Amino acid sequence: VSPETPLTQAIELISSSSQPDSGVDTSTALRVSCVLVLETEKLVGLMTKRDVVRLIAEGRSLEQMNVADVMTRQLIVCEISEVQDVLHLAKLMAEHRIRHLPVVNAQYYPVGIITPSSIQAAVEPAGLLKCRQVYEVMSQQVIYAAPDVTVLELTQQMASQQVSCIVIAKQQESGKMSPLGGVTESD
Repeated sequence: VSPETPLTQAIELISSSSQPDSGVDTSTALRVSCVLVLETEKLVGLMTKRDVVRLIAEGRSLEQMNVADVMTRQLIVCEISEVQDVLHLAKLMAEHRIRHLPVVNAQYYPVGIITPSSIQAAVEPAGLLKCRQVYEVMSQQVIYAAPDVTVLELTQQMASQQVSCIVIAKQQESGKMSPLGGVTESD
């Protein structure tokens, strides 16, 4: 999209791509979690679902905003000639705490994007089988919320904790948490 694109239109692009009634075959479609922002055929920014969650958490009105008001301008990118080692790319993303790594050509035109999902798809499934226990691959920093919190409170928690999902859990009489489900930034 261009920087002048209304924010609500960009949000619609992100959300409609994975909806069952969008006309897109969701069994084979890629899940869209961001929009690339181009100006004169060059990448100038990136807007993600997390940016939208942050705005909602801040209580800001989205109707009068455009993508330029929200987008990340100082991007970490990878040139197409550097895309060779998947583990190097995963390390780069982890090092910079990013979930979207645009791939550009020599003219700075985006030719692709690397996400945790695309890295996961590229890694041989047999590599995951080398792990013997779930705890070896799971995240141990779980953010949870009670089932009676508001959606606004969840977005505020996602924004403050910089997470993309929250486990909804109920506290048992024993003091242990019992998971009931989860809410993601896509939700």
